[in-house]
Amino acid sequence: MNSQKEVKIVTRQETFNDLAVRELAKTRSACICKIQFGRCKRRECMRCPIGRQYANCYTQLNDYDKLRLSEYVSQAYLRDSAEPEQWTSPGGYIWHAAKCGFMMLGGFVFFAFIVSVVLAFASQL
Repeated sequence: MNSQKEVKIVTRQETFNDLAVRELAKTRSACICKIQFGRCKRRECMRCPIGRQYANCYTQLNDYDKLRLSEYVSQAYLRDSAEPEQWTSPGGYIWHAAKCGFMMLGGFVFFAFIVSVVLAFASQL
């Protein structure tokens, strides 16, 4: 056969377990991102319906699926945490902007204080 006209088709059949583990990984990654970026608190996780469903599903997995889940969660987390703005709440944005404003104001006041001390010291010489 001519190698230029050769076409290889590879198919992978995904079982229900494969699909369930991938969906569970997406859910867990979303929960971790929400906790990390301030949309949820860690102690609220077990009261949240999604957190409870995740815990129920996780306890029913076998060891092999738990290892696969761990790998899929880390991959999904890397992908999801690349854009933290999708997980930050509006209150989080406001708090972040306020912190930046206070830090800039504090830096300006500190700079003005240092300049006034230097000028006062220079005028005494």
